[in-house]
Amino acid sequence: MKNAIIIIVSICFILFLLVGGCAFSVYKSYKNFPDYAQKEVVYKKYDEFLDSLDTSIKKSSSVLDLAAKIEKLNFPSNILYVGLEKDVEIGEEDMLDIVKKYKKDGYKSVFTKEGTGYGTISGKDIIVIHYPIDKYKDIENCVIYLEHKKNELIESK
Repeated sequence: MKNAIIIIVSICFILFLLVGGCAFSVYKSYKNFPDYAQKEVVYKKYDEFLDSLDTSIKKSSSVLDLAAKIEKLNFPSNILYVGLEKDVEIGEEDMLDIVKKYKKDGYKSVFTKEGTGYGTISGKDIIVIHYPIDKYKDIENCVIYLEHKKNELIESK
């Protein structure tokens, strides 16, 4: 009986440490959110591209038409990925890839707040944009990954 209690207490302590570590990691990501990934900064830097994306959304007649229009846009030179995020059940494919300029040879780690964020994909630092799409009920966002150089400053226009 004593051994069972020790095992249960040990398991609870380990779970407590894991949950605490995860919560601290999220807090740290939120607290250390870089300026270059702030929504105001990102939207200002990529305003021409986002305006053309918005126009494509408004002029599209279906999800597939939207994907075709997006594929024809003039992308920033540092674009790595553009896809439409589908509203699906867990376990189903949730992305409709439109542009993919990276090898899936590593892990993806991203943190977003208020529609923009930062992270890494296949060893590259990225800026993330989750551009909302309200026109079609089965599409939530246009997800955009842009490569970010660590020492690159965001210039104001």
